[in-house]
Amino acid sequence: MTYDNEPTPHYSKPMLPSDRKERHRRIVRTFMTQDMADDDILSLATGREPELARIMNAVERSMRVAPGTLQHLVLYGNRGFGKSFTTRRVQIAVAERWPDIPFLMLPEEQHSMQRDPHSLLDTIALKLSDSRSGADSAYDEGHFRWPTAKDSAKRWDASESEVERALDLALPGGGIAVLVVENFDILLRKLFHEDLDEQRLRRWLDRKSNRLMLFATATGTVDMDYDRPLFHAFETVRLEPWSGDECIAYFNRLRSRDGLVPLGPEREAKARAVADFIGGTPRLAQLLGDVLETEDALEVAEIMTALTDRLADYYRRRIEDLPPLSIGLLDAIIRGGEPVSQTELAARVGAGGQSDIARVMSELQRADIVRGRPAPNTREKLYRVPDRVFVHYYRLRQGSRAAQDTPLTTILDFLRSFYSRAERRLQSLTHLEAGRIREARLFSDLAREGEPRSTDKFMENFVKDFKFYLGFASWRVGISAEEVAALLEGSNPEEAYLLCQNETQRGAAGAISAMVRAHAVHRFDHPGKAKEILESALTCAEEEDEIARFILIDQMCTLAASRSHLDAAQMANALEDLGANLPIPMEAKRLRRLAWRSSILGHHTKALEAATLAVARAIEAGDSLGEIEGLRLKMFALRSLGRLMEALEVACRSADLAAREGDARGEAASLRFQAGLLDDLGQYDRALVATSRAVERAAKAGDAFEEVKSLHIRAITLGNLKRHEEALEAAYRAAERAAEVSNANGEVIGLRLQSFALSNLGRHEEALETSARAAERAIEAGETREELVSLRLRALTLGDLGRYEEALAAASRAAERAAELGEALEEALSLRLKSLTLDDLERHEEALEAASQGVERALEAGDTEVEVANLRYRAISLGRLERYEEALEAATQAVNRASLTGQIREESNSVRFKAQTLGKLGRHREAWIDAKRSADLARSANDAYSLSWSILQCVITATHIERPDVVSLFDEWLRLQQANKSPNLAKAELEVGTLFAAVARAGEWEALDQLIEEQAAALTSFETTVWFHRSVGEDIAKISFEKGRAEGYEAMASALPRIAALVKRLPDIARDPTWLPDIITGFAEACRDPGLLRDVATLMAPDIAPQAAESARLLYSLAKVDEAEDPETPLARMDPDVATVIRRLRGLTDPEPVSSGRKRIRKKRGR
Repeated sequence: MTYDNEPTPHYSKPMLPSDRKERHRRIVRTFMTQDMADDDILSLATGREPELARIMNAVERSMRVAPGTLQHLVLYGNRGFGKSFTTRRVQIAVAERWPDIPFLMLPEEQHSMQRDPHSLLDTIALKLSDSRSGADSAYDEGHFRWPTAKDSAKRWDASESEVERALDLALPGGGIAVLVVENFDILLRKLFHEDLDEQRLRRWLDRKSNRLMLFATATGTVDMDYDRPLFHAFETVRLEPWSGDECIAYFNRLRSRDGLVPLGPEREAKARAVADFIGGTPRLAQLLGDVLETEDALEVAEIMTALTDRLADYYRRRIEDLPPLSIGLLDAIIRGGEPVSQTELAARVGAGGQSDIARVMSELQRADIVRGRPAPNTREKLYRVPDRVFVHYYRLRQGSRAAQDTPLTTILDFLRSFYSRAERRLQSLTHLEAGRIREARLFSDLAREGEPRSTDKFMENFVKDFKFYLGFASWRVGISAEEVAALLEGSNPEEAYLLCQNETQRGAAGAISAMVRAHAVHRFDHPGKAKEILESALTCAEEEDEIARFILIDQMCTLAASRSHLDAAQMANALEDLGANLPIPMEAKRLRRLAWRSSILGHHTKALEAATLAVARAIEAGDSLGEIEGLRLKMFALRSLGRLMEALEVACRSADLAAREGDARGEAASLRFQAGLLDDLGQYDRALVATSRAVERAAKAGDAFEEVKSLHIRAITLGNLKRHEEALEAAYRAAERAAEVSNANGEVIGLRLQSFALSNLGRHEEALETSARAAERAIEAGETREELVSLRLRALTLGDLGRYEEALAAASRAAERAAELGEALEEALSLRLKSLTLDDLERHEEALEAASQGVERALEAGDTEVEVANLRYRAISLGRLERYEEALEAATQAVNRASLTGQIREESNSVRFKAQTLGKLGRHREAWIDAKRSADLARSANDAYSLSWSILQCVITATHIERPDVVSLFDEWLRLQQANKSPNLAKAELEVGTLFAAVARAGEWEALDQLIEEQAAALTSFETTVWFHRSVGEDIAKISFEKGRAEGYEAMASALPRIAALVKRLPDIARDPTWLPDIITGFAEACRDPGLLRDVATLMAPDIAPQAAESARLLYSLAKVDEAEDPETPLARMDPDVATVIRRLRGLTDPEPVSSGRKRIRKKRGR
């Protein structure tokens, strides 16, 4: 329907099927509530039970006091809220409960009553008469009478008397009658606008002998004005909007009445969308039920438009009822966009501030035209028009150009909630294929709302590939290739699709048309359809047409890579048989694709061969850009083969070439690769310089994606330099920049790197929160790999906080999710972390199983680095289960695999654990060789973490064999700890006691004295306790056992005064208050030489430690016990506390004491 002075919309409506026309005819009947059958009323009655109960209670109260002062009611509710329907429900309920009560209903619109107040009483009298006779005198005789001003009081009194006579006849047995007057607020304005008239009405309502209960309905207020006679004359009942559940209940009642099954989950979701769209207005729920039965968006729009046609008068009246300024604000709200705060709205309309429009906004709210809800994170409210059908009507009536382009634009908010994201994508494709561009674009935009697009190589590389292929085909579609490229690069890919939709060109030109169509539908989020287009074109391509086949296969690989690199790599196998007839530049591109394929599949030697050939072909073709891409692939292959210096040389060559060619984007990428390689080589300062240049060149090229990647490398490098605050800043910049360009992948990685930096700064709770945000963003953006990485990072952070059960849950979820996605490598990484966490929980059998599964998945994925890590964790679990031979086998396997693939850090870690396992087996000399080798490997890789733990293993091993260089290793450890503040390094202060035991075995006391003097500042600045455990005494006792009493005594005589002197130099926080008792207890337990025990007791000088005398007494007493034939003889004469300690040290049981109970028994027997 169009209106006067309104342009005809520029879209053609599909014809309405006959059944749909019938549905629209049924709309009319929904407005005639008084004529609806009782069965229909009851079958559709929804909600309103509390309101109905209050009304019925008021009727009952009036019955009890009649004749008397009755309880009158007014039912308030906005238009369409079901006031008429509620009065009918009351009528039915009253008739069922009190059949004798006359229930009178005046027409909804009382046009016969104008100006004369007594006309209301006259109509009531006629209605009462009709209730007895069944006649229609209220209609026949109750027509309009010309108003007269004179004798109004007498006429009112006469009409009152007529009503009383009619009540006498209608109620011969007493009781009351109920009168329903709808739109009572309008009636008051017409008949009782004068105070005197309203006073008469109030007196009549409040008369002592009243038998007529007034049940009024109104939209506006009737008894709220303190200055008016009717103030508080009624009990108020107010109808609120239906909730979503009530709307659904109504729809199900409607379906039940029509013989349909209840709404299923999908339809119920759509019903909620309808409920939200109508603002909970029952009348609109009645009218829009048909929308649930269609999937066609244009049909939905058509139903909406038909509905606005039906409701035009209703909506026009609602607008006309408003004051002029209220209409103006309503216009600004709808046209300017909603929801909107009062502050924003005031600025929109040019008001001085929100105080200027506050009163007018209150009027709109009282009329329930707009509603407010609290704005998030502020004290303001956001306002919108709840009745979206009204908004649809308003936009159409005000000539919205967007509405003329497509009817869907006026109901966007409805479509947004009515269709799921998948349904929106389907709608976009349906409209695109039908040539309805605007509708297709609208649904595509809706499908992408709130879902920032991640980096997509098919999208990123398309225009570049398109321009490349144009050099090998004569391709014409009515406009130039440059114009098509502009459409593809811009926001109108659907226009390019339509240009190529019916294209019949064959060969390479046909392949290019297919790729343009595939690109367009992919832009509309239909990768499956894009794949179908390319596959169909490939099927039709001639077998000998290698150029066309290459274009299509290459694009299929690029498309597949946007979802799975492994699938894309497998697809690239089809390129193996091409090449004989390809032009040299295209042959170079084919070789680059094969090099990429081999890298993905882990065949790095093949990748290197293909990349080297690709570079040569590109040079031959004079294709500098192709040469740069080939060099990057070559660099990847060399890096994967562990040939880092060669890879760095190639990356530098690529960057130089890109700079000469003015390819800022290529230069930025090559510089980023350089930085990554320098970071791998531990040349962090150079890597940092390279990242700075990469960021600068990417920004100059306008390549935000490359800029973000370079910032990622910068954050990693700064972290390796222990500059964690700066690393956090770089990661923050990366995430922020990525968000600006909707690069979800880059944003998630930036958040993850932020979390990592926060963890390194010891801010674990913030790290945990940030990793959770990273996982959420990854899920939102469909970045499955980053989702898994973020889950693992969360598990690591929880582990750092000691929340191992939560960490296990996160790691397990990551492994399960990876398995669901078929990501073997990600599953292997998650299983490794799961194994680590299970070990922390001392669930070693489960940890072993997880690590073993991780090895299998890593083998499946072809990733030796992750395989080695899982082998090492498998060895760790076996070691903790004390299955040392198996642990040694697993550790050796990990070492060999790491060595074979050039993984220096993993080799260092695996060799270290192998040394630990050899120590458990008592093979200490082999253990020393491996511990030292582990340190050497870590040192060569500039890996401070591994180096610290490797030195620790060396020191532990040196307590079993003489190693003169143990002091110099400990000195290196201290210096390493001073230079690296990472909390993950092994802490030297916890192993000072172990160092003393190793020095005691080697006799390197002078070297130790020199270390203590040179490292005095470090040793005296420890902030954690320097413990000396029992193991120190045990190790010295072993020296005496292996080398003789003199060596043992010398070791103890050299150690004790040095330890005493060091402890005194330590700050209070670092002092071990029980160092002497602990060492002596360990020594006493391990030493069985009474003479040595006495000799060591003589070393207990009072100034060594406060417990010296007590320790000496323990040693002397123990010597007596050890040399006695019967240990119980000396023990019986000792102090009971000392005797108890000695029994525990020697494993002697206490003799059974004689209980007092047994003594009492003997006394009893004596009697």
